[in-house]
This record gives sequence, structure tokens and C-alpha cells, in this order.
Amino acid sequence: MNASGVAVEQLHQLFGLTPSNFLIVYDDFQLPLGTLRFRPEGSDGGHNGMASVIEHLGTEGIPRLRVGIAGKTCPTSERKELMASYVLSRFEKDELHTVSEMIGHAREGVLAFVEHGIEFAMNNFNRSFLI
Repeated sequence: MNASGVAVEQLHQLFGLTPSNFLIVYDDFQLPLGTLRFRPEGSDGGHNGMASVIEHLGTEGIPRLRVGIAGKTCPTSERKELMASYVLSRFEKDELHTVSEMIGHAREGVLAFVEHGIEFAMNNFNRSFLI
């Protein structure tokens, strides 16, 4: 995942896609569980996979969907080993309904992005789907 930019760059070269043709979807422990955030561009926000994509495409102008995963057990520490362990762990049993709902809304949001563009997706899906 941390080297996602390699695959994205290959798609860019193979199909001649521009960065705005992509939608990078990734987990974000800085957003509460159940939250979706579409953005047309921006920094990597400390996410290694997004940093790799930005590096390989040479721009921050890449649409993305940040999917909030910060549940009640998410560490508030900046220690990388704690965050890595949290990101790779399973969701708590009582969070699974929220995760399922969020994934469904993310799916709808991705389809809206494809059909109507980033502005439409932002206006209609940037919110918390916490149940």
C-alpha cells in the first residue's frame, strides 16, 4: 500500500490518463469512523500511500476519497508503531455496522464521482455516516 504510486504511474503511462482522471480511495485515521471526504487535490496528510501517488504523478492535483477509520480504540499518539498496528487491526464488533454503511455510501460516492465529477461527489457525500 505504501508504494501505491508505482501502480498508479503505470496506469497513467499505459492509458494516458491525467491525474484528474484518477480517484484515489484510502483509509484515514485522522477522520472519525463513518466519515467520507472527497477532495479534488491536496497534500498526502501523512498517508504513505497517497505520498507515493503524489510522488509518482508529480502533482497534488489528484482527486481522492478519504475514508475515516478512527474508531474508539484509535490511539491519539503520533507514534508510528501504534498507528500502524491500529490501521492493520480489525474493526471492533460494534463498529461493523458503521463500516458496512460507510462502505455502501463510499460506493455510491465513487459512482457519483464517475458520473458527475468531484464537485457533485463533495456536495453530496462529504459527511459522517455514523450510525
